Amino acid sequence: MKYTDEQLKEAWKRLGDIAINNEEELEEDFIIDADTKFSKGTDRMDIWHWFDVHYSTGVHGLMFPNQFVTTEDFWDCECKHNYIHSSGEGTNECKICGAQRSTSPDSRVEEVKKAGLL
Repeated sequence: MKYTDEQLKEAWKRLGDIAINNEEELEEDFIIDADTKFSKGTDRMDIWHWFDVHYSTGVHGLMFPNQFVTTEDFWDCECKHNYIHSSGEGTNECKICGAQRSTSPDSRVEEVKKAGLL
């Protein structure tokens, strides 16, 4: 099932209400929906990995919502549209604005995903 970021944020908040034992395992079942359930005894890292895969900016985005995550696999030029470039394109310069990879910022993961590039 495909989850929206809003659904995942709500589920992440609910996860914070569930006790974790000294072995880093759930003390009770955690239910996302009818299709996704983590049973009592599930390791916390397994649940975090699930959120990392399904949430647009991963667990980091849920834990630190006011920060953004970048990736060096993509970079942004100065163009208003189509400003995300793959670092592996074989070119280090935007053909439209002339921006250079070496002086341009890495792209935000959220924007790369939104553009359908990840």
